Amino acid sequence: MNKSSENPTSATSSLKAVIWLFLCFLGLPVQADVLPFKAEYEVKYMRMRAAEVKLALEKKDESDWLMTRSSKAIGMARLLAGKKLNATEQSWFKIEDSGLTPNKFLSEKPGAKKGRRRIEILFSDTEATVDSDDGQSKTFPKTANSQDQVSAVLAVMLRMQGQQEDFTLPIMARRGESVANFEVLQDTSVKTPAGVFNTIHIVQKTKKRTTSYWLAKDNNMIPVKISHQEKDSEGAVMFLKKFSVSN
Repeated sequence: MNKSSENPTSATSSLKAVIWLFLCFLGLPVQADVLPFKAEYEVKYMRMRAAEVKLALEKKDESDWLMTRSSKAIGMARLLAGKKLNATEQSWFKIEDSGLTPNKFLSEKPGAKKGRRRIEILFSDTEATVDSDDGQSKTFPKTANSQDQVSAVLAVMLRMQGQQEDFTLPIMARRGESVANFEVLQDTSVKTPAGVFNTIHIVQKTKKRTTSYWLAKDNNMIPVKISHQEKDSEGAVMFLKKFSVSN
């Protein structure tokens, strides 16, 4: 597709996907050290800076944790997409010997359609209740290792520290739980604004899109690059700008 004729709706879709599909992976028993961290990213679309993303993991007490992911449009993307790329997503979960267990997920996207502007998911042992800003409340069955879209970020970091092989993912969202397939590829060196990293490369493919993730092997598997390619659309790429890890 010619870049000058790129559909603005398609462009927004690619940018939203690379931000909001920012890692969705399987939660397994925790076998690695968990350390609080902060990371900042920049999203490029058609080689232009389009958005900024922040990701932070906080320890609340012995087993309770909070992960927050926020994004906002910048530059021309702010004019084209308005508030559609702006979002704050939070996940409260427990980390114990049995694994990573989500308790609550909250998503706030002021530029989204009604029914998607505010979504809250409350988890129990066997179910998840999804409440949205349009007043709807639905309860879905869940598998034991189901994650939300943010707790999944940490789940894959922990998994890749111990098991680097293909896997499937159960993840709970506003329409219930779904399963995706992921392929673990070769190690590779990746250059970002934060430096050069030795990474492990992971790919998810569907009929409509291909999403690739690069995780820093020597830095607690923090994501350093994500690329998202929609069919018949320009792709978007997210790079790590800076990060810090607390001991």
